[in-house]
Amino acid sequence: MLYEPITAFAAERHAHILHEVAAKGVSRLPGLAERNAGGTMLARYLAGWAEADPTKIAAATTDGFRFDDPLVGTFAQQSLSRYFELLQGRFARIGATRTSDFAFTIRGPMETFGCQTCTLYWREARGVGLTGTTQILATNEGIVAEAVTYDLNLASDFLRQGELFRENCDAFPQFAAAA
Repeated sequence: MLYEPITAFAAERHAHILHEVAAKGVSRLPGLAERNAGGTMLARYLAGWAEADPTKIAAATTDGFRFDDPLVGTFAQQSLSRYFELLQGRFARIGATRTSDFAFTIRGPMETFGCQTCTLYWREARGVGLTGTTQILATNEGIVAEAVTYDLNLASDFLRQGELFRENCDAFPQFAAAA
């Protein structure tokens, strides 16, 4: 699956994935104090995203890890580099090809209600304008799953539509040269 439009079905699928993994007995890491403690798997995982380094991200995950991005696809530990390749391919037309363009700042955790095993974070890739939230399931052994939800903005619409971008260049002259 290359992408799935944001729909009620996609939101339900995210919830199903997280609850399916949580049903296997995953316990939530303690909040901010644990995240800031040196050497934790969660801290390593977040550092990998901050550097857009799929090797570092994968090193902080458990076997069976699932990363779900509704606009790009579902990825395992071994396929995270493909995720970054797809992002670079889709944003190349606007000149976003440097690794740093796809570095995600993940801040939080935020207070949530409902999911006792997942932690919600704010997620942003400033280089391409992608913003949203992400739910992360973690154990002391590593990250088990992550599911992204995007804010609906120009960057997420561009990622979702991919090839349709060229048709919209007239509305955004600053991008016309890149198309």
